[in-house]
Amino acid sequence: MQQTFIHNSSDYCGTFFAYHEHLLVEQHLGKQSKDLLQKLFVGIAYSIILCTGIFGNVCTCIVIARKRFMHTRTNFYLFSLAVSDVILLVCGLPIELFHAVYRSYPWQFGTATCRLRAFVTELSPLVSVMILTVFSVERYLCICNPFQRRPWGLCFRMRWPSESFSTCNCGHISHVRQLTANCQVTQSIHRSYCGPNLPSRELKSCIVLIVIIWLVAAMSAIPVVGLSEAFPYVHLPAWQDYTRQFNDTICPQIVVNDSGLCLLTAPDACLVEIDSFWVEGRAAEESYVCAPSEHSIWAQYMSIQVVFLLSTALFFVTPMFVITIMYSRIAIQIRRSNFIQLLAQSTTNASEPVKFTTQGQTAARNRKGITRMLVAVIVAFFICWAPFHLQRVVTVTNIQLSYFTAEFIFYLSGFLYYISPTVNPILYSLMSVRFRRAFVAVFCTKKHTRQPRRQPTLKNTCINVSYAPRCEHSQASSSQRHERFISIQ
Repeated sequence: MQQTFIHNSSDYCGTFFAYHEHLLVEQHLGKQSKDLLQKLFVGIAYSIILCTGIFGNVCTCIVIARKRFMHTRTNFYLFSLAVSDVILLVCGLPIELFHAVYRSYPWQFGTATCRLRAFVTELSPLVSVMILTVFSVERYLCICNPFQRRPWGLCFRMRWPSESFSTCNCGHISHVRQLTANCQVTQSIHRSYCGPNLPSRELKSCIVLIVIIWLVAAMSAIPVVGLSEAFPYVHLPAWQDYTRQFNDTICPQIVVNDSGLCLLTAPDACLVEIDSFWVEGRAAEESYVCAPSEHSIWAQYMSIQVVFLLSTALFFVTPMFVITIMYSRIAIQIRRSNFIQLLAQSTTNASEPVKFTTQGQTAARNRKGITRMLVAVIVAFFICWAPFHLQRVVTVTNIQLSYFTAEFIFYLSGFLYYISPTVNPILYSLMSVRFRRAFVAVFCTKKHTRQPRRQPTLKNTCINVSYAPRCEHSQASSSQRHERFISIQ
């Protein structure tokens, strides 16, 4: 009978100390299991993001791979962007979904899996950010500096409209003179100033640049991988210290007696065996997390704070600044083209009211749509990545936030972090008329033999510069319009 009592007492004491160890861990890491409503909301949201993101990016890859006319420099960037987004969704989001629906901690997959996850979740966003930045720079150079020779393969096409004249005075387009020997044009000519074998050189240079981006992203992700490991976040304090902490902070959050006081008293039988259940300095088994650790080997050579702050500066603040400047300059150039068209019409016939032709009205609408698209790209980039980097800065700088604020930033940054791979194919692929037609040709049973007509979108930028030079004929001279049309196909 006495042995049974001791056995039951030991079980009770084990349960007692395990319960308080669990309370201590929750005090540091938050609730281990979320409410049912919260689980449903997060689970459904993550599932939708996972399915739509994989579908959109896989479709982008298939369409670009199967349609040869989609093998352009721009589409190669989008293909690489889609690959990085798929990797992030497949390797990162299922684990987040597991922790959100089942329990937030402990990490159960070991240090090797932790570092692999850290590498993938760091690599893919860096690749996406750098590709979007390079993409914006190339679009800016193609639109705002179309006559500059680019040895890395950026190309533009210059279209000269059919005209019939004998001698030309091209003084007012002297910046074009260096590209052509004379101004006598009898038919539409499309010239490329990227050297011979344009498609091969252009795509090869694009592939080389994409490989460089992936290598730079991989090297930039290595410090975070080295600092990351699976480690216990909470270690047990002395029982007396925990008792004071419990009475002051933990107990008032769970139960309060009639007198308004909350006191922890352990049974005397358990205090006798406390060394068997509560050892000062022992790691709490439930507190294992996968995160950068100050006790890792790499932490001896580099600071977690410096790595994260430098990552935020290089891969969020700088790209955000570059993308905003590039797309703002593009928008200004597009708006300026409207003014040039109006000015050209007004100087052609001052007696008639200035108005857009049907083609001009269509171009104006296209320019407005492109401007809205540029704004959407900038806003989407900021919204998707700002909360993630804000959470990083708050974490490494030890800024104290309320529990509600910390939870809100955590879930908001997580949602937007994984929404970005879902938004990218919509902004850069699915909103393109050219891409949608290629999508129909690939996935629908009815085959379309006619190739898609070029449509103005943000996805594939091509500069068509139309010049009707001012010519002096042998009998009379005539003044003709000098226009520059910018179309994004």
